[in-house]
Amino acid sequence: MTLINTILRKLRELNDDHAFEKYLEMVTLYSTNRGLEENVKKKVEMLTVDIEKTPFYQIGIEQGKVEERFDNAILMIERFKLSIDDIIEELNIKKEELLEYMSKKNSQK
Repeated sequence: MTLINTILRKLRELNDDHAFEKYLEMVTLYSTNRGLEENVKKKVEMLTVDIEKTPFYQIGIEQGKVEERFDNAILMIERFKLSIDDIIEELNIKKEELLEYMSKKNSQK
């Protein structure tokens, strides 16, 4: 078990994800010859990170959703000439935040 840990840890230190996957495939294949497939499977699962469950990913998704609502709000205001007060109520966003976002968007143009 310690040997598997050491091998997988050293492989993970590779900077090249493609090489890591290639060598991991070999380790998995060779583990079946020695009856170690369950041990390798457990250790590989420990090394695997579901990026969508990480806090930074979740924060990015939430930020993207907020920006999408702001972009939609701007579109409705500019294209359909709807009032900002109606838009913030409909999209459930704060007026100050929308105005700040609009200001940033305008300064980037």
